Amino acid sequence: MSGFNYTTTNLLADIKRRSFTPISQITFTNADLLNMADEEIQVGIVPFLMEAREEYLVTYKDYNIEGDTNEFEVPSRSIGAKLRDVTVLTSPSSQGNQPNEQSIPQINAEDSVWNNNYNNLLSIQSFFLRDNNVVLSPSASSYAGQQLRLYYFKRPNKLILPTECSQITSITDNTCTVNIVPTSYGSGQSLTITSDVVKAKPPFKLLTMDIDLIVDSTANTITFPDDLSSYDIEIGDYVCLAGETPIPILPVELQSFLAQRVAVTLLSSMGDQRNFQMATNRLLEMEKNIRNLISNRVEGANRKVVNRFSTFNQSP
Repeated sequence: MSGFNYTTTNLLADIKRRSFTPISQITFTNADLLNMADEEIQVGIVPFLMEAREEYLVTYKDYNIEGDTNEFEVPSRSIGAKLRDVTVLTSPSSQGNQPNEQSIPQINAEDSVWNNNYNNLLSIQSFFLRDNNVVLSPSASSYAGQQLRLYYFKRPNKLILPTECSQITSITDNTCTVNIVPTSYGSGQSLTITSDVVKAKPPFKLLTMDIDLIVDSTANTITFPDDLSSYDIEIGDYVCLAGETPIPILPVELQSFLAQRVAVTLLSSMGDQRNFQMATNRLLEMEKNIRNLISNRVEGANRKVVNRFSTFNQSP
């Protein structure tokens, strides 16, 4: 695939250049540097993106509300088991934009006993948190025929080298041919893996999450449950084990910022005070400029405050 190289191979080279680290040095392995980058993403980049409040990292998971089950687990890949919003689809359909989607309010757990048809004739559809579960109130029967949607901030995948995953070279219906089948997938000719597919071009994103695929290690082919066009998968995209990625799934402008953060950590650990101070000053300058880049993603539009309980709302 032509164009810029956004993989961890380029990230590692950028880190070494910024930290003045010789390519031949053996103090830190590539695995060490990628682990450092993972930590910097968790403690520095993710809070940076969430602070911008511009819907970075947001995705959702749907649950069918059936029978008497009114307790649903927060998605395992949610940052800090934190939710962005909780909604119900009153008339679920296959289309992406749901016209019958309604946000439901959160109540305190101790108030749930009063929010039921036995004690309160004015009970409302709501939810509360119990441990890492969303509990619907007043009861599952109040949501009959509906679907629960949990919006959450997804945890960035662990960084790996491109040689530890498969890059798609050709596509035929629901099967793709890949450049390699890494040993991390397992041994044998026919393998079943739980995987993520990572988009190779900006804006980087997970095209699929936690999907089971069948791998033929002899023919270097991977078979999906459905036609690849339904996943928006293209030649050049990467198939990885679930939770891994060969590309930092961040805005392009944040990749150099990530490399600079790792370089500062490296210089500090090596006791190089002169270069550490220079790199820190550069990092502060980059942080100020990038903060402006990731804020106000739609500059030509003023954000409107919507009164959810206005008398003009059909379902306040």
